[in-house]
Amino acid sequence: MTSTDAARSTTLADRIPAGTDPDLLLELFVDWAAERNLDLYEAQEEAILELLAGNHVILATPTGSGKSLVATAAHAAAMARGERSIYTAPIKALVSEKFFALARDFGPEHVGMVTGDASVNPEAPIVCATAEILAHQALREGADCPFGLVVADEFHFYGDPQRGWAWQVPLLELSDAQFLLMSATLGPTARFTKDLTERTGRPAVTVADTVRPVPLAFEYRETPLHESIINLVDTDRAPVYIVHFTQKAAAEKAQDLCSLDVLNKDEKAAVREEVGGFRFDTPIGKDLKRFIGHGVGLHHAGMLPRYRLLVEKLAQVGLLKLICGTDTLGVGVNVPIRTVLFTQLCKYDGVSTRLLGNREFAQIAGRAGRRGFDDEGHVWVQAPAHWIENRRAEAKVAADPGKKKKLVKKKPPERGYAHWNEESFQKLVDGAPEPLASSFDVTHQMVLNVLSRPGDGRLDLKRLLLHNHEPRTDSASTCDGRSASTGRCGRPAWSSSWTSLTTRDVTCQLAWTSRTASPSINPCRCSPWRSSPNWSTAPNPSSSQGPKRLLAKACRRPDMPNLKRRPVSTHWTCCRLWSRCWRTRA
Repeated sequence: MTSTDAARSTTLADRIPAGTDPDLLLELFVDWAAERNLDLYEAQEEAILELLAGNHVILATPTGSGKSLVATAAHAAAMARGERSIYTAPIKALVSEKFFALARDFGPEHVGMVTGDASVNPEAPIVCATAEILAHQALREGADCPFGLVVADEFHFYGDPQRGWAWQVPLLELSDAQFLLMSATLGPTARFTKDLTERTGRPAVTVADTVRPVPLAFEYRETPLHESIINLVDTDRAPVYIVHFTQKAAAEKAQDLCSLDVLNKDEKAAVREEVGGFRFDTPIGKDLKRFIGHGVGLHHAGMLPRYRLLVEKLAQVGLLKLICGTDTLGVGVNVPIRTVLFTQLCKYDGVSTRLLGNREFAQIAGRAGRRGFDDEGHVWVQAPAHWIENRRAEAKVAADPGKKKKLVKKKPPERGYAHWNEESFQKLVDGAPEPLASSFDVTHQMVLNVLSRPGDGRLDLKRLLLHNHEPRTDSASTCDGRSASTGRCGRPAWSSSWTSLTTRDVTCQLAWTSRTASPSINPCRCSPWRSSPNWSTAPNPSSSQGPKRLLAKACRRPDMPNLKRRPVSTHWTCCRLWSRCWRTRA
């Protein structure tokens, strides 16, 4: 083994012992990176210096600009201070990928992983976890949470309507921790730097850059999808990631593309050698084996992890020319891509079909172009399929006027479609990410986690509700019969009552959420307690005449199907929380 090989085999944990001076730490880290042919960009160096100074850092640089290297330096600095650190990501695949990378850099004994499926070395100095894992721990332990550094990757998920709370809770609860928040599409960050500084007393800075190491070339295509794909393969722009917005559409397109011959004889032999002995023992596995044999990959969250890892491995060695997948590509999974091809610019978001937002488009498009391999990344967007067919038909009619009477234009799909054109495509290319909006919400599990803390969890819960990032209105009022904007027994208007919430108001929302809103058992004062309009005179829920008997009775009523959708225990949890809050009401 040469001296260079020996140096490369030395982990960061060996090179940077506890108590290392920050200046020496930076020098040691730069040397370690240089041995791996990694030169620090200006933004990377600035971010590392701020972290070594003890500041919070919001790193807003493009995809492929080396944010992971900054995170590695942050973990090394925390380890040198004798502190534990945690890396969080939105999906298990990215957590697993980062776990193996950090285990290679620091040594496996220094890195652990915790997800909903597995726990490996959870007491390690460095832990990789999904965002919800850290959020629940922060709710249970508050400022006593053992992590001195939090690295929140893909922080733009803060604005996700369903999951954004998990990125917000650590900011609210971990007042003693240092934060590194990373994303390529953060938008304005001034509110985060101000809030972090005020909450923790530690300065927060934003390190931003807009220059990509690998520039992108955008193109709007008005040719059929198969022709566009053949063009990309023939002009050496593969691997191509073909973006769909449903798993079914991705699988169907992978099946269609097997008709293309994109691998030569030697490449097919290499694929057979790579997958030799691999078990494709599920229905989707058998389909994937056939796809891979034709140089086509499939990648989405509905696949088993081992199948996704196989696709990523084959793509990294250049044996997959085409990869059909969903927009999970934008989460940062390490699949080397030269071209990103959008099949459409609209998606169903759970409520309606809409056009992609600037952030969504930028996250996916940013995966094109591989640092160190490509001089340029390519982003192609297909025009709507019916529009392409109509245009070709019109061209045929123009060439032969006698066919004009036979022209029948195709109509757009009636469902699952929102129209886009070259103008809307250009707006996405030129647009900046939208500001991140808070999506904080309260659930039963959140309340139980906070109330389980040592001490007065009720006061901690009230503080969490009153001092989060939700917008506040001075003219708001509590949820009562005189001012409820949603009707006599409508859902409590959460965002309109932050300034005057008490713990009993929390249980109003919980009661609604668990569908216990019947006139007999809902603790909300909107109308249920018609005989007791004042909270002080409402019946004690722990009494024999309280909601326990009424709840069991109501769950058996055929005219209350919402109650029957959940077990009685779920509803009773809400009632018991209400009972506790009633006895110690704020």
